[in-house]
Amino acid sequence: MSRSTEATARRNLAVPFLAVLASLLLLAGAGARAQDADSDLSTFVDRVDVNVVNLEVFVTDRDGNRVNGLGRDDFELRVDGKPVELTNFFVSRPAPERTAEPVRSAASSTPEAAAEAPPGAGGADQAEAGDGAAAAPAPRRPLYLMAYVDHVNILPGDRKRVLDELRAAIDERAARGDFVMLVGYDGSLEVVQPFTHDVLALERGIEELSKAATKRQLADTQLRIVIRKIRQDVTEGVPNAGAGDLALYTQERLNEATASYKALLSAVRGLAGLSGRKALLYVSDGIPRRPGADLASILNGGAPPLRSGLEDLSRLYGQITREANAHEVTLYTLDARGPGSNFFTSAEAGNVSDFGNADAFAFERDSNLQEPLMEMAEQTGGAAILNTSNIDGALDGLLRDFQSFYSLGFASPYQGDGEYHRIEVRAKRPGLTVRHRDGYLDKSPADLVADRAVSFLLQGWESNPMGVKLQFGEPKKKHRQWQVPVLVRIPGSSVTLLPRGDQMVGRVQIFVTVRDEEGRTSDVTRVAKDLAIPRQQVVDSEGGDLGFSIELQMRPGPASLVIGVWDEIGGSESYVYQKVVVGGPN
Repeated sequence: MSRSTEATARRNLAVPFLAVLASLLLLAGAGARAQDADSDLSTFVDRVDVNVVNLEVFVTDRDGNRVNGLGRDDFELRVDGKPVELTNFFVSRPAPERTAEPVRSAASSTPEAAAEAPPGAGGADQAEAGDGAAAAPAPRRPLYLMAYVDHVNILPGDRKRVLDELRAAIDERAARGDFVMLVGYDGSLEVVQPFTHDVLALERGIEELSKAATKRQLADTQLRIVIRKIRQDVTEGVPNAGAGDLALYTQERLNEATASYKALLSAVRGLAGLSGRKALLYVSDGIPRRPGADLASILNGGAPPLRSGLEDLSRLYGQITREANAHEVTLYTLDARGPGSNFFTSAEAGNVSDFGNADAFAFERDSNLQEPLMEMAEQTGGAAILNTSNIDGALDGLLRDFQSFYSLGFASPYQGDGEYHRIEVRAKRPGLTVRHRDGYLDKSPADLVADRAVSFLLQGWESNPMGVKLQFGEPKKKHRQWQVPVLVRIPGSSVTLLPRGDQMVGRVQIFVTVRDEEGRTSDVTRVAKDLAIPRQQVVDSEGGDLGFSIELQMRPGPASLVIGVWDEIGGSESYVYQKVVVGGPN
């Protein structure tokens, strides 16, 4: 099995793996087998995890101007309608104009080095606002910006116009020391440029994004063809003209939009492992809330279509906003079409006006494509850029968000209950408007570890303070899949064990997620193991490893995987990233 490879993409990775814990061994001396605990570990361990939520807020006056100079006592915060005390309060400081020289080599621009960067090296430095005292310096939270271009839902001319404007904004953030990542989606999620503040690397990435094939024009062409066909059927008096075409067109758009939303969700989860400020800029020509609504509107004479026959995908982009809020990711959405984008009223389009009010059709189409953009941005505290040809000016507002904000921190009162909780922030001074994300998903510690595993997989990083090692056995083919044995070795000294009678007990959870080279990511498989090891055995094997034997069922071809390990009592966690090639051509 090779550690890395470049190979032709493999299709149909429907079930990338199934992971099953086969055994737990104490790897030292005779390698005696540990015993399962007889009772739940929670009966003698009372662990309380405090989830501190950081909330960025943007304050404007009645004229839309940014308001600076507010203090902790100027804000009132409520969670689910109940007042919550702030545990920390930071105010952004303006970032330096530029670094002395833009970074031109990725060698010194990795996100891992962000913690070493001095305050002011990038982004907006922060200071804690004291109670009337001078602001004290606070640890800088670096900015991570993911620029996500949805090639499936954009026209080539719109993309070119936006990327030309976006290039300057991205270069500006990178030159100030922020980390920028470029991602493209063309039916699969591709990391074009991992996080860096290397300006030249980002310019090459933008050039690569500009060359990818786009697909919105195919959907638009299909719509034109269907409109012409329906017009002909109506002219010839065909019964139920358009019904079959509507069903086929709607199903294709539904499949397309569902895949697009799921890819965006994966991208949001890919930011979960970062500890700084996180923002995602989603660039498209809009993405439908109700696939097929444009054609249904035509058949309905330009009026809003009957909702009962169309699937509403708000649950999908609602999941995106909930995940973004769970990981403090602010979404900014950009409709690249600009104003006056209705070209379906032309004769070439099939004369939409033959079926009713063309303006009503245009309104219905635009609303259907823009509602998700507006709601995802609004609910995560970001902003939607819509109906404007001044992309550069709109991006200036986005950049101001990155430099001018207040950060409010509070301890969640719910201790990881897995529920979504609403947030309300009010400025006590009259006439002020506060923009912020509308809530947070209070995930359990185990769910957060699982999300971080997905994040490390997308980024291609690993973090291994526990010293976890992986040993791969010989894969064996079984039908169309391969069984891949893996031994996860964890130093015993990295796992917290507590005494209970004549045993030492603990609990370890293992998380596995796989990504194929076409960007499709599996769900996270979790395996929990209660440990109950005789005390003498622990003493005899001091310095040894705990060995977890797992089996992955994978389709042939190249893939990347992350195996995460979490010591549930001690709280330690590690993530090991590995590229593998399973099987060979058959």
